[in-house]
Amino acid sequence: MTKALSAVTSGRTLAPADTVIEAAMRRVWPLMRETESFRHDAIPDRLALTEGERRSVSRRVEALNRYLAPAEPAAIKRMVGMVKGLMASTQVDGQSASAILDGYAMVLAPYPQVLIEDVCARFLDGRLGNRVYAPTPAEIAHECRNAPDMIAAKAERYRLEAMLSVEVYRTPTAAEQDEIQAAYRDFVKDAVASTKMGMKIGEEPVGSDAAERAAARRELAERLAADRAERASRRHPTTHDGRQEA
Repeated sequence: MTKALSAVTSGRTLAPADTVIEAAMRRVWPLMRETESFRHDAIPDRLALTEGERRSVSRRVEALNRYLAPAEPAAIKRMVGMVKGLMASTQVDGQSASAILDGYAMVLAPYPQVLIEDVCARFLDGRLGNRVYAPTPAEIAHECRNAPDMIAAKAERYRLEAMLSVEVYRTPTAAEQDEIQAAYRDFVKDAVASTKMGMKIGEEPVGSDAAERAAARRELAERLAADRAERASRRHPTTHDGRQEA
């Protein structure tokens, strides 16, 4: 019994995230704007996770999954049985005692073993409860559900998983941005000139440079269409290397 009690009160905790993950979180998470009904899952490639950061974040998610993994029924029954054996509880026959432990296992099934162990230890040493009677399933579940470690671990896992699955789009180069802006300025200039000449929007100019101006407009229209198509494609999830998922 002493050995079992020592195991329960050992106080295992989840190690904090390393500096690589913390730096990535500060850089990426603020870009993922979130409201009650919408999360913007798209960030520019220049701010996306590096391969090294992705490996670190993936390992951290795995550690969080292990920490938050639901306890096995046998482990729950062992921990609760020890608490009920050391604290005052209703005396029942063996069959009824087994059914009671089954009830504890059913209620506490969603919670991690390390968390249930910690809560049971708190009831045993008097930090929780009335220090006399064994806790009910609801009392243990309430403490597990509201444990700061549980809440923090779930929140961290949510953010890290979102960072791993976020859509990454290619940022236009400076030259491409300059080219688009120059084409837009030419378009505005032509529109203003056409208006001054009394031409209707879409009407082709006349003169020696008519063909060149018409070609420039067609090229601009194609670029604008391509830009719209690229922005539309961002609505669909892609892998971190830019390939669209099936």
